[in-house]
Amino acid sequence: MIKFLSFVLTSFLLCQDIHQVSTFIQSAIVSAPIAPPAATKECPNDLAATCDLRCQNGDYVLDTKGCPTCACISNASVQRVGRPPIKCPLYKCRANCGLGGYVVDEKGCQTCKCTSTSTNDVVPKPSVDCGARPMCRMFCENGFRRDENGCEICQCNDSPQACPVKICQNTCLHGYRKDYS
Repeated sequence: MIKFLSFVLTSFLLCQDIHQVSTFIQSAIVSAPIAPPAATKECPNDLAATCDLRCQNGDYVLDTKGCPTCACISNASVQRVGRPPIKCPLYKCRANCGLGGYVVDEKGCQTCKCTSTSTNDVVPKPSVDCGARPMCRMFCENGFRRDENGCEICQCNDSPQACPVKICQNTCLHGYRKDYS
């Protein structure tokens, strides 16, 4: 990039008239990507340290307070630049946020706060302990029926039962154990 700018300046000085410089170089001078602004009193988020985008002409998306965010108004004006990776703390959160996931802070690090306050996508642990699976002296092609507590009983299902999609409160590295149904 420095060599390119040096070339542009040299060309400009040699020609002494910007109109004689090629249109390619003119467009490079006019629309060079601009780094995000540093933090101010009004906009305390330091994008210069946390944002890896460079938007042409400084066209950053503004938030509701009028402060720039780490997003460009036009995707055509985006340029990514390398920066040292941010070391995020590793949290072992009590909550499993299900499908919603976790809130990410201004540095891009995960927090233990859920993005959704709804727990509809999390299946609670059963409050009833079914104990050992009943020893039924029958074979059921479509699996056993369940009682009102969700425990298997010695009666056969009339038709195959679809397994419900569940999101457990426990996270298991190697997957989940399935029941016999």
